[in-house]
Amino acid sequence: MDFSVINFNGKLYVDSRDVAAMVEKEHDQLMRSIRTYVEYMESAKLQSRDFFIQSKYINSQNKEQPCYFVTRKGCDMIANKMTGEKGVLFTAAYVTKFEEMEKKLLQLSPLEVMQLAINQLVDHEKELKNHEKEIDSLKHNDLKLTEGLINLRENFEKYTIRTGDKSGYIVARELKLFSSNDNPHFNFVDAVAKKLNIYSGNLGDRNEYVNVIMENTHNGNSGVAVYYTATAVHLIQEYLSENFKLDVIPYQRNTGEFKKGEPKEFVFKLNNKNWQFNKKTYEHFCNELGIL
Repeated sequence: MDFSVINFNGKLYVDSRDVAAMVEKEHDQLMRSIRTYVEYMESAKLQSRDFFIQSKYINSQNKEQPCYFVTRKGCDMIANKMTGEKGVLFTAAYVTKFEEMEKKLLQLSPLEVMQLAINQLVDHEKELKNHEKEIDSLKHNDLKLTEGLINLRENFEKYTIRTGDKSGYIVARELKLFSSNDNPHFNFVDAVAKKLNIYSGNLGDRNEYVNVIMENTHNGNSGVAVYYTATAVHLIQEYLSENFKLDVIPYQRNTGEFKKGEPKEFVFKLNNKNWQFNKKTYEHFCNELGIL
C-alpha cells in the first residue's frame, strides 16, 4: 500500500483516491460513503472538516473531479466501518504513515516544515501542469496554488505556534475560568490580556507575552488565535487574584424549578462588558479567597 501523507500548514491528510486504492474500493463508491458521513456529522452539528476536507483534481481527460482530503480522524472513521483482513491492513498502513510523517515533522525546524509544505504544493502544481490541455478550472487552480505559495512564504510566522505557548482555551481551562455554557472561557482570557495591554489583537504579534496567528476555528473557518507565554499567564493570574470577584445575580421570582433568590448568573464586568461564568468558576474562586 504505497501512498503519501501530505502536510500543509501543520495539517496532515491523505488523498481519498489513495484511500480508495488501499481499501480496494472504487473512488466513486468511497466518495458516496464519505458524503454520507459528512451529512451525518453536519446534521449533528459536528465539525466534518476535522475528518474530511472537500477538494478537486484534474483527471486524465482534463476534467475537474471531486475528491476529499482525509485526516487521521477520517481514516479512523473509515477503518471502523471495515472488518477482516482489509480493515487490519488499511489501519496498519495509515497509522504507520501518519506516525512517520509526525516523527519527521518533530525532527524538522519550523523553516524546514514550511519548506516541506511548499515542496508538496509545488509537486501538486507540477502534476496539474503535466496535462497537455488546460481548461479554465485548471488555470484557476494554478492561480490559487501560486497565491498559496506566495502567502505561505510571506506569512509563515502568522501560521506557526511557538513552542511552549498556550492557547486561550488551555489557559482558561487551567485557571478554572468556565463560561455559563460550561466551556473554557478563552474570550475572557483575551479580554484580560487586552486590559493588561499585553495583547492588541493584531495578527502577527509575536513578543514576550503573545503569539497571534491564523488558525482554523471550531467551525472550520480561519480566524485569529492567541497563544500566551508563561509570563503572560502569570500576569493574568495576578490580575485575577487581585480583581476577580463575581457578582451573583439571583432569580427575582420563582420560575419552574428555580426559586426566588437562587443564583441565576455569575457576572464579572470588564472592559464595559458583563462576562458570565458558571457556578463551578464561582465556587473555585470563592474557595481561593476563603469565602466558601
